[in-house]
Amino acid sequence: MGRIVYVTGNSFNNLGDLAMIEGFLRELGRQAPGALVTFLGHDPERLRLALGPHLERGHDWAWAPAVSVSAHDGWRYLVHVANYRWKGLRPKVGWSRAAAAARSGRESGHPQLDGLLHAVRGADLVVLGGGGVLNELFGLLEGAWIVCQAARTANVPVAALGQTVGPFRTERSKRLFREIVDACAVFDLREGAGSMGWIRETGADASKVAVSGDQCLLLEPDTPDRTRGGQPRLALNPRYLPESNPRSLQEHLEAVAAVAESAARAIGASIEIVPSLYRPPIEGLEERPHMDRRLGEALRSRLAGRVEVLVPSGVPTVRSALQACARADVAFSIAYHPILFALMSGTPCAMLCPDSYQATKNRGLAELWGLPEAVFDLGAPDACDRAASFAQAAIERRDELAARLRVRAEELREAVRNAVRRVLALSPRFSPGSF
Repeated sequence: MGRIVYVTGNSFNNLGDLAMIEGFLRELGRQAPGALVTFLGHDPERLRLALGPHLERGHDWAWAPAVSVSAHDGWRYLVHVANYRWKGLRPKVGWSRAAAAARSGRESGHPQLDGLLHAVRGADLVVLGGGGVLNELFGLLEGAWIVCQAARTANVPVAALGQTVGPFRTERSKRLFREIVDACAVFDLREGAGSMGWIRETGADASKVAVSGDQCLLLEPDTPDRTRGGQPRLALNPRYLPESNPRSLQEHLEAVAAVAESAARAIGASIEIVPSLYRPPIEGLEERPHMDRRLGEALRSRLAGRVEVLVPSGVPTVRSALQACARADVAFSIAYHPILFALMSGTPCAMLCPDSYQATKNRGLAELWGLPEAVFDLGAPDACDRAASFAQAAIERRDELAARLRVRAEELREAVRNAVRRVLALSPRFSPGSF
């Protein structure tokens, strides 16, 4: 059986990363049944909680290939190496030693890192999974570079799938990114507008870059009942990302509350919070509720008596987020994947941009879907008026917009299928005759 090493995004606490994994596995089951996948990411314990029960019970995953969900702590360690470097601290195995081991084919002497390197060298294909991996915000760029160098030295083909690129502020980061692109035989973007600008600025090889879409498009969206009566529903994702957002949490909350209230009151809607974070509890470990839930509860208190705000209980799942976006009449979202969940379900979605990082992603997404009118800056002087107008237009043109969005979703779904096909073709172990 062919072996794939898949590098995921920021963490398995991100519902969007999990949606991309599910979409990729669904298509892998169609194109390469029996493939073995090893994930590299921050949080292997929660990934097992996410995938393991489905695999054991066969619920929803009957189509999935055999999957190895080992997620080496070596990836978590690589991110620590990068973050320690920024903070002026020294991990047990520093950047130079990790880089030398990756390039030489030898061991580093650190068991976690060496386990990761062995997995990469023993793979038939390495996939840099989509999302915000290739930028300076989260300390993941160095880890992706190490994986690419280890694969290149071992003659393992590498592909990047469903990426958003940038920002890069330093020449060092731009160089690392160029070398990652050089190591990739296929480099696929999930949207082109902002990412292509960063590719040109870094001087990376743009000739191998293609634009398809996000792997979550490979999931089956819910088919909503657009004929129902009753109070309209507005789906809202209020994400706050301190790594990129220049506002304080309270300032962000005030801006989101103003826009959401304006839109909801314009159409007489209640608001349902759609989380973008996934954090199943680990036995014996007490944790605070995730940020989206805390923001939702704060919005509910702030808007009490004016607009009803529903905050879902329990652990969010990809399916529950898809269902919430599908049953809404209109959606407003900061996070990338709730926007996609809405659009692929035929629900018009306003794409809110609180900072330049989110604006790069959301403006690129709007261009890909042909929806320039759906993007506006959170906190802009006209944000509340635009939100009200957008919500009213979504109600008035509901059927027309839903049909248009579903057609575009199917076009992009086929583009992503073709991107996965190009990636699998890099290794003879995944050719049609191999199964």
